[in-house]
Amino acid sequence: MSDSPVLDYFAEQLAAKDWLGISQLYFDNSFIINVYLTRGYVAYSPGKQLFFSVSALDSTDTKIVEDTYVTMQREYIGMQQNLTVAGADHLQHIDLALYSHYNFYNDDDPKCPYPTIPSRSKVMAMTADPKTGLYPGCDEATFIDGRTESTLALYDKTSPYSGANPKTWQRFYKNQEKFKTFLKDGFGVSDAI
Repeated sequence: MSDSPVLDYFAEQLAAKDWLGISQLYFDNSFIINVYLTRGYVAYSPGKQLFFSVSALDSTDTKIVEDTYVTMQREYIGMQQNLTVAGADHLQHIDLALYSHYNFYNDDDPKCPYPTIPSRSKVMAMTADPKTGLYPGCDEATFIDGRTESTLALYDKTSPYSGANPKTWQRFYKNQEKFKTFLKDGFGVSDAI
């Protein structure tokens, strides 16, 4: 247990649902980690009580807030990446991923449904059909560009929510394993999760 109930709850939810059960992490210096958009390049070190993520902007997103860059020249920013390190003592709040649309909860429903986040091992064990590229046992979603992808149901209710795309989630978890090795080999962080 730490001195922060938010950090303790984050650790509990990470253990229960893994990274794709977390949506965003907010820190007191206006730094935000959107977990899904990290593509897996995110980790937490319990021993060091530090969060790590890769960003292509300066870590305070001053381009968005003030239309300036505090760390790099404007003409080079697109090619730069940073390893951002944030202290757990600066974590203010977290968003847990619901994967539902804004109108998902209906006043007439008898309860508020919650997602069943598939485990990392379940997602990684899934195999696409080599001919179709689709994953057996999944729903199918057709995108606006006409392509069809597999989605794994997260709710009993059929809409309006976003299902888990096994291909995207597998890429996230593969990248996260690479990122943990990167942190260990390059920066001495051996307990990243």
